[in-house]
Amino acid sequence: MESEDLKDAALLDTSAEGRTLFVFDIDDTLLTSTTFFGSDYWYEWQKYIAGNGSHAPVPCRFDIIALNYEAGTQKATQEDAPQIFNSIKSDKLLLTSRSSNSRGATLRELKKAGYVLPAMIGTAQDGVLYDWRSPDGQKSAAISYHNGLYMVSGQDKGVLLLFLLEQLKEKYLQIVLIDDGQKNIDAMQKALLEAKIPFYGIHYVKIKKPLPVPRELEDTADQAWNNLSNYLKATIPKRFEEISRGECAY
Repeated sequence: MESEDLKDAALLDTSAEGRTLFVFDIDDTLLTSTTFFGSDYWYEWQKYIAGNGSHAPVPCRFDIIALNYEAGTQKATQEDAPQIFNSIKSDKLLLTSRSSNSRGATLRELKKAGYVLPAMIGTAQDGVLYDWRSPDGQKSAAISYHNGLYMVSGQDKGVLLLFLLEQLKEKYLQIVLIDDGQKNIDAMQKALLEAKIPFYGIHYVKIKKPLPVPRELEDTADQAWNNLSNYLKATIPKRFEEISRGECAY
C-alpha cells in the first residue's frame, strides 16, 4: 500500500498476536535532508541526468553523498515520526542502503531527531560486520549491524534481511517494511515470498521527488557543487583531483 503517514505502519503493530518485525528505511522515510544538494532526491536526479545526458552529473556521487552525510543535517519526515516509531512495541530494525562508513553520522541525525534506536534482535548484543558475497560471487559488500541499524551498502534489502536473520537464527511470523523506494518494496516481497514469510509493504510517499527537477533546484545544486569544489580544491587538492578523475572511494 502507499501511505503519506507513518501512523499507517503503527496500525499493523499487533505484537500480542505473534512475532512481527518492523523494518524501517531511513532516507526520506524517517529522515529527510534539509538541503537538496547531497540529498536522496539529489541522488535520484544524478542517476536521472546520467542516463539522459540533459545535465552533467558530478563525479563520484557516492563520495559526495558521504561528505554530506557527515557535514549536513537532516530532520524527521513528519513532525510526529519519532513518536510513532518509538511507540511500536514489536521488534524493529533500521535497514538502510547507506554504507557502514556513514554509521556515525547516521546515528547522530537519528538521535537528534528524537528516534530511540531499536533493541538488537534476539540475543545479539555486540555489533557484527560481514564481508557479504552473493551466491553467484558477482556482488560483495561490507555490511554491518549494530545499535539496531543494519547498513547494506546498496545491496538487495530482501536478500540481506534474510541473510541477517539466518546469521542470528531468528524467525518471524510476518515482516513489515516501510520504505520510500518501490524497488526495495519489490525486492523484499520477492525474497520473503521465496522464504514463505508473510509480508506487508508500505510505500511511504510523503516526500515528493519528481523528475526532472525544477530549474531552481538545478541552479541550487550547481552552485553548491561549485562551492564544494572550490573548498576541496583549496583545502585538500589531492582528493579533489582524485574525485575529478573519477577515482571514487565509495
